[in-house]
Amino acid sequence: MTFKDQSSTTPLINFIRQNTTLSRRSIHNHIIQGMVTVNKIIIYDSTQPVSNKDIIELDKKRIKKEPLLYYKFNKPLNVISTMDDPQGRKSLLFFLKKHRLPLTLKPIGRLDRYSSGLLLFSNDGQFIQTVLHPKFLVPKQYKIGLNKPLLNEHKLKLMAGFFLEDGPVKIIFDDADSTSYFTVTISIGRNRILRRSFESFGYEVKELHRITIGNLSIGGLKTGLFEQVEERDIKKLVLNTRNW
Repeated sequence: MTFKDQSSTTPLINFIRQNTTLSRRSIHNHIIQGMVTVNKIIIYDSTQPVSNKDIIELDKKRIKKEPLLYYKFNKPLNVISTMDDPQGRKSLLFFLKKHRLPLTLKPIGRLDRYSSGLLLFSNDGQFIQTVLHPKFLVPKQYKIGLNKPLLNEHKLKLMAGFFLEDGPVKIIFDDADSTSYFTVTISIGRNRILRRSFESFGYEVKELHRITIGNLSIGGLKTGLFEQVEERDIKKLVLNTRNW
């Protein structure tokens, strides 16, 4: 289930990353230490192209090709968007284990600890890069609540476009439940971009809940649960990245 021809090649480090739970740094260290072979030949180049027909071994153990999987997840509040937290706080790994999903699944992007809503998971490296790459500008829709009513002059500036210290920002207001609660869309994925945008005009974001990523919607998915995404929806998301 992927938009990519399964007979095509991918860099060695990406293949191992996609089919194991190892980090990229750990994989790179294994490769430069001569612990990775392709068709019984030691490979020291992490960018070496490999295909599904090749026999890839790490420390003499074959790495088997995992089926490509795609999931939606409704992230609860107070959950760290990483697979591990040194401080022992609840992370995304807890939910993968709870629902007995493959630990090769990786979150696509983040939601901060105090934000909730839609996260995507996959073990498809190309799909992950497509969603995250800034040139594709995948739109994401949020429910947002502010600590005080938004002045119309500030709303107009947020809609027209303005600059933060790390670049331009433009927010689309799709709907308004009141002068403090809105549905907004943004296609920029920089760190805490919505919170920082409203803070620059003197507002605090009290609630932030993501409801869509591209054509994928959180729908009725309950907090803390996963739902597998169908192939046609993945293909549509990837196809639309060329049009947004």
